[in-house]
Amino acid sequence: MLLGGKELTFNGLSGLTDFMLSCFGADSHDRKYGYEFVNGVKSTKITSGSFGIKVIPNLIRLDFEKFPIITAAHEIVENHADGEEMIQKIQERLSEKVF
Repeated sequence: MLLGGKELTFNGLSGLTDFMLSCFGADSHDRKYGYEFVNGVKSTKITSGSFGIKVIPNLIRLDFEKFPIITAAHEIVENHADGEEMIQKIQERLSEKVF
């Protein structure tokens, strides 16, 4: 984990649960922000997820080959890249690693 995090923390029950609730919990601020973003609702809210996507280039050098998902998320949210194109690009990149 590049920023000093321990893999066991994320893979542990609490890390996985936090991640799942952020993505799927009906009351999750990150999920609500994402839903509004996808549906074109302009939001002035700052969630931990939206803040993280905004500042991630200050922490790591975004590189699609090394970090395809976070790089794509940053491109979509901050640079208004086409989501469908980025998903296709991620799928192509990940299929290269599998086969």
